Amino acid sequence: METKTTILKELQEIEVKNIAFDEQNPRGETEDHIISDRMFDTLKDSIREHGVLEPVIIKNNNKKQDKIFVLIDGERRLRAVKDLKFQTIPALIAKSELDGRAIAYQIHMHRKPWPRAAEARAIKQIILDLKHEDPNISETEIKKRLKAITNHKPSAIAEFLDIMKYDDSVIGKVMSGAILQSYLTRIEKDFTVLLEKYHPALVDTFGLEKIRAIMLYKAEHNLLENTRYMMDSNFRKIIKNQEYKDEVEIII
Repeated sequence: METKTTILKELQEIEVKNIAFDEQNPRGETEDHIISDRMFDTLKDSIREHGVLEPVIIKNNNKKQDKIFVLIDGERRLRAVKDLKFQTIPALIAKSELDGRAIAYQIHMHRKPWPRAAEARAIKQIILDLKHEDPNISETEIKKRLKAITNHKPSAIAEFLDIMKYDDSVIGKVMSGAILQSYLTRIEKDFTVLLEKYHPALVDTFGLEKIRAIMLYKAEHNLLENTRYMMDSNFRKIIKNQEYKDEVEIII
């Protein structure tokens, strides 16, 4: 099943005052971070001279608050035109959150790829949109839709689905470099999956969410061996051997 977009084809000039910023910006940038970046001044100089060359993507604001539209893609461009006191900005209006985020993802990944963690946040929002669109959607169908949107191989999509098990605060730490993204993958593939299979009693005692939180704390504070150690066959043998329950509990 291929993903079809329903973005309006024609450009519209939208009043800047009618567009609210997207709180789910995948890049996770704050306003202060954007305006203090020297490249933001370069962007403003370009817009001042040439105008906005690439339209922002917006959607209707279903919350019906003071803004008519919500921004899906183009936060820096919108902030730049606001600083320059422009009254309008060229925009494409998406008919759904999912279509807008899918188009925004494709634009960014073909133009200048996001960092891996920012891409993960974008994909997480797409997954949430898919589930909102169809609450009964299967994981198999999610994988098919993600492949159509991202063009990633199944192994990469599986890795993103592992990352989705963590909340935005964890992904934020990955983006800041406080936690290596590889730990998230290895904790899932080489630890929690094996715990569920070989030490279900420990999982019942601690709970998967708490186990993930403990392991991430250890990763963040350099209390774990590197990820290669977690992939090592000897480590996996220990986890798989039920006689080493006490040793596994010590790891937790």
